[in-house]
Amino acid sequence: MNWLIYGDILDRHVVDSFCDALEESGHVVTRLPSLQRSHRYLADCDFQRDILARLEVSLRDAEIDVLFNFRASELGPAAVESVRDRGVTTIIWLPDDPLLYDLSYKYVVDAYDIVLHCGHADVISFYQEKHPGINGFNFPFWSGSKYYYYSYDPENATCDLGFVGNCHTKNRAGRYELLASLPFRVSLYGLLPHGFVDHAGIHRGYLDKCHPEVIGRFRVALNIPQFFRDSADTEYQFDGLSRFESFFFPSRIIQQAGCGVPTVTPRTRHADKIIPSLIIYESRDDLVAKVAHLLGHPEELLAVSAQARRDFETFLTAAARVAMLEHLLEVPERNYSLEERCDLWKEFAGAKALPTSLPWVGVAGATGADSHSLPREEGGSRGKEETVRPPDFTEPGIMLSEAGIRSGSLIDRLAHVATMVRREERQLMFWMGRSDPREGDFVEFATTLECLTGQGYWTSIDVHSPYSNQQYKGRLFYQILLNDRLLLEEDISDWDEANSVVIRWRAAQPTNELSIRVVTKAGCETWNWGWAGRLVIKRIHSRVFDHPGGYEVTASSPYSIIYREAAIGHEPVSSSPATGGSRPYGLGNNYLLPSREIPRKVVVCSTGKSQRISRTIIVIKYLLNFWWKEGSEADKISWLRERNRLFVTRCLPGIMAQLDLVHKVYVYIEEAFVSLLPEEIGQLVQTGKMVIAQAPDWPAFQDSIAAAINESLTGLPDPESVVLLVRLDNDDAISRDYIRTVDAFVNEYPEAVSGGCITFPYGLQLNEKTGEMRSYLFPNNHFLASVHGRRSNRHETALSFNHTHLFNQEMPIWQVMTQLPMWVETIHDQNLFNRFQNGLTVVFDEGVRDRFFKTIAHDL
Repeated sequence: MNWLIYGDILDRHVVDSFCDALEESGHVVTRLPSLQRSHRYLADCDFQRDILARLEVSLRDAEIDVLFNFRASELGPAAVESVRDRGVTTIIWLPDDPLLYDLSYKYVVDAYDIVLHCGHADVISFYQEKHPGINGFNFPFWSGSKYYYYSYDPENATCDLGFVGNCHTKNRAGRYELLASLPFRVSLYGLLPHGFVDHAGIHRGYLDKCHPEVIGRFRVALNIPQFFRDSADTEYQFDGLSRFESFFFPSRIIQQAGCGVPTVTPRTRHADKIIPSLIIYESRDDLVAKVAHLLGHPEELLAVSAQARRDFETFLTAAARVAMLEHLLEVPERNYSLEERCDLWKEFAGAKALPTSLPWVGVAGATGADSHSLPREEGGSRGKEETVRPPDFTEPGIMLSEAGIRSGSLIDRLAHVATMVRREERQLMFWMGRSDPREGDFVEFATTLECLTGQGYWTSIDVHSPYSNQQYKGRLFYQILLNDRLLLEEDISDWDEANSVVIRWRAAQPTNELSIRVVTKAGCETWNWGWAGRLVIKRIHSRVFDHPGGYEVTASSPYSIIYREAAIGHEPVSSSPATGGSRPYGLGNNYLLPSREIPRKVVVCSTGKSQRISRTIIVIKYLLNFWWKEGSEADKISWLRERNRLFVTRCLPGIMAQLDLVHKVYVYIEEAFVSLLPEEIGQLVQTGKMVIAQAPDWPAFQDSIAAAINESLTGLPDPESVVLLVRLDNDDAISRDYIRTVDAFVNEYPEAVSGGCITFPYGLQLNEKTGEMRSYLFPNNHFLASVHGRRSNRHETALSFNHTHLFNQEMPIWQVMTQLPMWVETIHDQNLFNRFQNGLTVVFDEGVRDRFFKTIAHDL
């Protein structure tokens, strides 16, 4: 069907995820944004004529089947009737029911074919009384994992109890006093009244967009619904509002469930009808007791977290809401009872839900803590005994026998790790029998390869890791080792297809051990990760092959990481037609992401001589008020002094080493703090290479960036000339080859002139406390460069969006794989969101370290 989606709401992710789900279900979507933000119905004739004209254009350009309206206050009855006269089914969703009834809803609901409320039986009955013939359906809020992914991180929590919601209006004023009175570390994200003094020190700003990384660091979240009794003597008051108690299903519940955050909510008329994971309290004292209990029982916190995420995937996805609408549109109208209209949304639980949940399966013999959350395989049952067949051989190939399975811990040699094994035809499957494997736990299959010393061999291995969900990376990896040398590893969450691995090598001894291991790199939640990390070995075959020596490894999976210690050389392999460029050999070999709707390539480019004229500008958001997270002016000064040290020792050397390639460096800082910048910046300002800039808000910042790009383009005569904009944090470092490599890439790939973003997945992390450095493959990192020319869209820069959502942007994304790391992310106490990853520890000599941090003397 062709859907016309009209309007939007403050929670943009609701509309965006709905459109995503429609398209994933095969529908065609056309969107018309709102013209105004008022909740009050606009009956002005001129305005309604403009609305009707907009609809006429969309209806003329596309054969629309369904109109879905998010903004009731804009489309008047005449406009809706004109759409219905064309045979279009019209649907209205009323997210603020019943609060906006008198302001807008009552004027328009009679015009629609299907009315969707965000309310239970009391709301639906009210409309049936006021508007005979309207038999609406309960249609609660929703979202998608693209916007609210599982991010619960209690070990690195920023608060014990978090609340996302406004306190600035009369009907919300009591929220602040409740939060301020609680004996916990509390964080409030929302609007406060103008001039209000945050006497409790709990206000942390306003979340204007999706911020799962912030919500995920609440140990517990609080829901305070809006009670309609507080709306007396406001514009929302109408005769009949007093019969209602509170909003049925506040949107923050969906957001918190998506992030997996345990949520407590007060007892209301409908609290027990929302989702199972909600924890209901009866009074303030009961709230304190229940939160204190959760904080004192971390295992229970994790269990509630897992249930909250399952509730999200089961009941609260946009895909489930689309499935319900498809049912209402396809099945002839029948006389639904009031109860059915209230709960029909639950009948589509999990329908076409985003693939984020773990496969639930029973494991024989599991007991205690490991068994309470054991998943169940589709069509299976918990506690079902596994059938173990006698071992056999793969033909031709090496015997796959349970005798080769072993387990343990790489950290605690005395630890016992339960092992589960299953034989299926000519393949062997094994996994850890814990739902929450600990860091270092492993299970592996090992076999002996009897060889002739000095003889070359071709060993092929077909393995399959069935689980895939890139939102839950970094926990479990499978690895292939030969004689205890790690050759290949892959995150189990990256790829759910078979991986054909080939090792070409020369035997240095007669007996060689090949092992295929699943290992835990970070402690897992109690979500049956052991089963999710199961590995299937389908075939192992080894034969004589002429090989000069060393190890040469290839893999069919685009996510396999082949460590450079395993490689013979470091030159790129031959060109890959699938990517339009060469693939790197060594670390990152075959690191090719699957093709997506937006054209993007993974390439390796040489650092040859530039032919196209280009200019590079670097933008550093040093200290801007609208980016500042929390704290007083004194906190800003303390923060600034530490960042000055990191800037001079970490960030500046990489800039200075390629300053001759840089057109301008823009440092954005509040005017009041310019005098506190390090003297190195002042010296660069005098040379004209560096510019101190200010921006009071986000629009001004964007305008300033656009002006910087335009200034850099001025004087470039070649119409194919480009400006390369590089974003850089003041505590991180870029390689001394960074700008030269970006410039070479633009010359090597002319398509990039039309715009897009360039990212280098291969970098490093530096632990500022210990000095340890680790390699880090991070495709959507914040070391981005964007290309801007006369043919490109200058509004989409490397600073226009959250880099973690890079692959959601409607622009070409170029991932450039390199043999050497291109950046260093510094992990330190003042870095709120970055964490030291469990990558490969890198041992550098001073020469390699100096590639990033050695200060180079320049005549300024």
